[in-house]
Amino acid sequence: MDTPTLPPECMEMILRYLWDDPSTLGQLSLCSHNLFNLIIPILYKSPFRLIADHRTWTDDSKTERTAQLIRLLYACSVADTATSESRSSKTNNSSSANPTSSTSADEALFKGPAHWPELPSPLTTDYLFHYTHQGQIPRIFRAFQILTPSLERQYRGRIAYELALAHATTALTLALFAHSPSRIQTLSMTAHQLGCILFDEPGQGISWKEGVGLGSLRMLRRLELDITAMHTLTSWRNARRGNVGAGAGAEGREWRSNQNPTSEVDFPLMFIQEHQRLFRQSITDHINSSASTRTSAPLPPPVLQELVIRGSNREWTPTQLLSQIEPLEVVDLSAWNGVVPRLDRIPQQRLKSLRTNLARRLDFVEVPLTYLRQCSQLEEIWMPTLEAGTFRWAIDLQRSIGDHVGEARLRRRRYQVPQSAAVQDQGQEIINQEDEENPISTSAGENNHSFETSLDLLPTPPLTKVRLYGGPRDLVPSLEDALDAFRDNIEEISGSEDGYSGRDEYPRMQITWSVPNLSCLDLRGRFVFFFDLRGLRHCPGLRTLRLQIESNIAAPYRRRGNVDVNDDSQDIQDAQDGEDPVWMTGRDYTVLAEMSRLEELELKGTSWNIDNHILQTLGGFRLPDLILDEMEENARNGGPKQYRPTPLAGSLKYFGITEAHKPDRAGLVPFVATMSKLKVISLAKKYTYAVQTLQEEAGPRLFVECTSS
Repeated sequence: MDTPTLPPECMEMILRYLWDDPSTLGQLSLCSHNLFNLIIPILYKSPFRLIADHRTWTDDSKTERTAQLIRLLYACSVADTATSESRSSKTNNSSSANPTSSTSADEALFKGPAHWPELPSPLTTDYLFHYTHQGQIPRIFRAFQILTPSLERQYRGRIAYELALAHATTALTLALFAHSPSRIQTLSMTAHQLGCILFDEPGQGISWKEGVGLGSLRMLRRLELDITAMHTLTSWRNARRGNVGAGAGAEGREWRSNQNPTSEVDFPLMFIQEHQRLFRQSITDHINSSASTRTSAPLPPPVLQELVIRGSNREWTPTQLLSQIEPLEVVDLSAWNGVVPRLDRIPQQRLKSLRTNLARRLDFVEVPLTYLRQCSQLEEIWMPTLEAGTFRWAIDLQRSIGDHVGEARLRRRRYQVPQSAAVQDQGQEIINQEDEENPISTSAGENNHSFETSLDLLPTPPLTKVRLYGGPRDLVPSLEDALDAFRDNIEEISGSEDGYSGRDEYPRMQITWSVPNLSCLDLRGRFVFFFDLRGLRHCPGLRTLRLQIESNIAAPYRRRGNVDVNDDSQDIQDAQDGEDPVWMTGRDYTVLAEMSRLEELELKGTSWNIDNHILQTLGGFRLPDLILDEMEENARNGGPKQYRPTPLAGSLKYFGITEAHKPDRAGLVPFVATMSKLKVISLAKKYTYAVQTLQEEAGPRLFVECTSS
C-alpha cells in the first residue's frame, strides 16, 4: 500500500498533540511543503507509540492526548460511502425515537473540552486507517471514554445518555471496522457496547449476517470486557421478542439460547457463545474432512480464544461466564476487583495463560492446586501463594540443586533428605492424629488415592512465566520451587510480598542450579527476605532485574561467637566446615558487573547503599577523587591499576536507583559516560541539579529522570 499524502494542516495538529517542545514544531514549519511531507511520516510514523513511550507525561496526560489524536484522526478521515450511508440511516432512525442522541454523539466525538483546539476541515486521506492497527483498538476505546464524561449531565434520563454514548461509540467503531472488518482481532468494549454490536437497534434481532454487527468479526481472537455497573434498560427488554421474528428470515438462523436479555449482564455471554458457534478455526478444512468420513469429526476450536475481564460487580462473577463457554487459551482476571468463587469451574483443556488479581488480599481468589495440576498446557500463571509447597508437586527430585544449599531448602525437598527417627515418629504421630479426627471409609480412601495417581500421570505444565503474591513464609519457597521445577523453560518470574515477618523468620532466597532461559527476575517487598546476588551467576540469559526490597537484601556478616566475620577467606572456611556460606554473602556487585546481557537494572530500597564506589564496580571506571590514593598504592605495588569497562557497561540500557542518596556528581558523570548503551537513568529527586551535566556528558542518547521515591 502506498503512503498517502499528508497535508501539513493535519500533521501540524498531530505534532501539537504529540510533542511538548514548541521549537521542534517551529523548525519543521520552516521547511517547504514537499520536505515537510517527506520528513513527517518518518518522524511520526507511529504517534500512538510516541504517546505511550513518553517518559515525562503522566498517565492522565497520555490518555487525554490519545483521545485528542483519535478525535483528530476521525475528523480527518473519509469513511466508505456505503458505511457512511448505513451509519447515517441508522442515526436518522434512532433520532426519530430519540432526537437528542445524534447531537450528543456528534458532541462526544467532535466538541471536547473548551481548551482543545478547533478541528480542521475534512480532508481527503483516511488517517484513522493510516495510523491505527489491531493492537491500537483497546487503547482507542479506553481513551474514547474520556471524550464523553459531560454527556451524563446534559440529560435527566439515564437511557438518553447511554443511547447517545452507544451511538457515538458505534460511529467510532464503524470508522475503525470499515477498513477491513474481517481482520479485526482485538476488541475492547463494555457489556453495553457488546449489546450494540449484537443488536442493530434496541428491540431488533441479533446481527448474524456476514459483514454486519457480530458477523463482521470473523477473525476476533481477543475480547477485553469491561464489567462496570450493570443496567436493566427498558429498551433492551424486547430484544428477545424482536429477535424471534427477525431470526425467521434470511437463512433461518436465530439466537439459540433461551435467555431473555433483560439486563446488560446477558450480553457478554450471548456475544461469546454466538461468536464461538459461528466462527471456528480452519473451518473449511474441517468441513472437507467431515464430509469424507461417516462419523462426525470433533469441531475445531473457536477463533475467539482470549478473554480479559475488568471491573467489579456484586451480583456477577467471571465464573458465571467462563463456565458456560467453550474452553479458552487465555483468561485474564488481573484487573477484576472482586471475588472469583469456584475458579476450578473454568475449563482447563486449552488453558495456556491464567492471570488473577495480585493487587487484592489473598481471600479474593484461590487457585486450587488440584486444578493447577490439571492445566497440562499452562504456560503463564499469576496467582497468590496458598502454601509453601505451591509447586512442590512439579519438582523432579532426581535433578541436582547444586552445592552449598541451605538446610531450609533441603528440608523442602524432603524426599531427598533422610529424616531422623524423632522427626519420622513425630510425622507419623501427626498423621495418626489426623486419621482419628477425620475418619474416612476405605472406598473414599481408594478414590482419593486413585485421583492422586491420575494427577501424577498428567504431564507437568510447561510454565514459562510465573508471578506470585503472598506472605514471606509461602512466597520465597514457592519462588524457589518454581525455579527448580521449571528450570528448563522458565523465562520470567516475579514475586511480591504481602505482610511482614519477624527478623528471625526471614526466608533466604537462593538459586544454586542453572536456569538458562530466565530473562526477567522481579522481586518486590518490604522487610521480607534475603537475596543472594551470587545466585545470579546461574542465570546467564538475564535481561531484566528488578529488586525492590526495602531492607536486608542479604546478611552482610554473621557473628561467630563475639567476632563479626565478613571476608571471602572465612566464606571458604564456612564451606569447608559444612556450614551455610549464604550467611556470608553480602551485596556482591561484581556479579552484576559481569552480566553481559542485562539491559534493565532497578535497585530500590534503603539497604542497597549505592555510592560512588559501587558505581565504579558496576562500570569499571576510575573515580577522580581516588587518583591520589591510587598514586600512593601504585608506588607500593610497582604499577598502575588498569581500568576497563565491565561487560555490564556494554549492555545496560535502563538503570534505576531512585532511593539512593549517596552517589554524587563525581561518580555519576563517569558512570553515564562509561555505560555506552545507557538510554535512561532514574535518580532521586535531589539530583535535579546534575541533570544537565549528565546529559551533556552522555549526549542525546541519555534521558535523565528524577522522581520522588
